[in-house]
Amino acid sequence: MHRALAIAAAATLLPAGPAPANDAPPASGGVTVVQPANNPQATTFASVKDRSYQFTVQGAYLYDSRFGQADCGHRDPPGHEPWHNEPNFTVDGSLASCVFLPFSQTHTYQWVQRGTGKPFVLNIPDGAYNTSDDTGPLVVVIEDVTP
Repeated sequence: MHRALAIAAAATLLPAGPAPANDAPPASGGVTVVQPANNPQATTFASVKDRSYQFTVQGAYLYDSRFGQADCGHRDPPGHEPWHNEPNFTVDGSLASCVFLPFSQTHTYQWVQRGTGKPFVLNIPDGAYNTSDDTGPLVVVIEDVTP
């Protein structure tokens, strides 16, 4: 099963602080688009190990055209129940922190995590429900916020 989803990940990195010890400049960003579920996409830049990166994820997508919407870490279940936390997005194979944040009516979530020295890998895991009619983007902006 595949999700017809698009995650536009605009990675904008702002230089902050001195260059790493190896005198390499801080990582610079680009755009990563993740389309089908379980098709992880790496950012076009490598993060710098131990630098702080702020992730901002915005948007919601239809997870089943007959039922409701999902965003970075929440889902609107059938039957007009309130949104609840659900692991809809991963970074580097681990749940993104948005699943632990309160629901946002604007579908905007922010958190900070450390760089690993490698590109960040973004993914919407394949759910147990029908994914053939999932549509809509999540936009991810990644900024270097190291003081």
